[in-house]
Amino acid sequence: MFLYLSALTVLSGVLGANIPRESKQVPGGIFSVVKFANDACTSSTTAYNGTCLTSTECENTGGTASGSCAEGFGVCCVLTLSSGSTSSTNNTYLVQASTNTAGTYTYTVCPTNTDVCKLRIDFETFVTTAASTTTGIQGTCADDTFTVTNPSGKNPPLLCGTLTGQHMYVDASSQCNDLSAVVASSQTTTNREWNIKVTQVECNSKLLPPTGCLQYFTGTTGFMYNYGWQGSTVNGASTTAHLSDQDYTMCIRREEGYCSMSYSATATTGFSVSTSPATVSAIFGDAACIKDYLRIPGLQDSGSTSATAFVAIQGDRICGDNWSVFPAAAGGASTTFVTFMKPFRVGVHFGSDSGSDADAKTNGFAVYYAQTKCS
Repeated sequence: MFLYLSALTVLSGVLGANIPRESKQVPGGIFSVVKFANDACTSSTTAYNGTCLTSTECENTGGTASGSCAEGFGVCCVLTLSSGSTSSTNNTYLVQASTNTAGTYTYTVCPTNTDVCKLRIDFETFVTTAASTTTGIQGTCADDTFTVTNPSGKNPPLLCGTLTGQHMYVDASSQCNDLSAVVASSQTTTNREWNIKVTQVECNSKLLPPTGCLQYFTGTTGFMYNYGWQGSTVNGASTTAHLSDQDYTMCIRREEGYCSMSYSATATTGFSVSTSPATVSAIFGDAACIKDYLRIPGLQDSGSTSATAFVAIQGDRICGDNWSVFPAAAGGASTTFVTFMKPFRVGVHFGSDSGSDADAKTNGFAVYYAQTKCS
């Protein structure tokens, strides 16, 4: 947890106003009063992380003690939540074993304290039915759905399909946040399962994302995928249609000493978000990309043969079905583009009626980002 208490305190004679979390009597009648942080800890018996609590606190929250922490004064408390339950403990796991039983599975997460600003939701495993590929409703969650309430602001988009490895941030609300998965009775061939880790992020944490970021990536390199992407990063396109009615922002933390960001994708296997005009496989610009597109502010061509490496702003929006043949500013094709505009953000906008696009042209994106050091 990100709630920090005072360090080891040794009191002699009379205890102060602070109530100890654990106390032990030592020779001579002196009490050693130990207060420790509710940090994340590693379970000794499961693959889950836990939170360092006293044994009494762990029992009261319904958790399971799995190993020790805080130099033996605490236990690593692992908490898994079943449908219909509520938790205000950090590092809570929402777990559903493989099922195809129809119903609504709801979990309520409340902030541990008033200093918690965000919940980070990690889909360590998440499998439900994918978005529809039927013309007219393509990209919609016609069977199963997953929702997160945000009483403090805008709700995240409706999701379905395979979300394993994805994450999102949502405002932590004093009214608590509900996470709900609906399993439809109309589809019984897919076994649904999920293991969702919910981490509470305090307002002063270095892991707190900037305002408006549904996803927040750190590190100098990595991949970004649309929700529901099912495919490898390099060797194959997604086997599912991307979700419709999506409007959110992915943010990348600028690392120290880095000044620009480059983006690339693997031809049609890594980028196919809409049908393009017959004359070009992928296009730029606000006028051309209207319904389904990515938005990267300040995007420039890094593949120009001109003496000036970065010739012209290409436009903020990218759409189409083949990243590798985007028209470059100075002629030819470019597979890598760069931006110096900060903060580093990629907006995702998929319209609500993607069914009018050709089915084969809406598989989504697997875009690789790489930060470049300042010269």
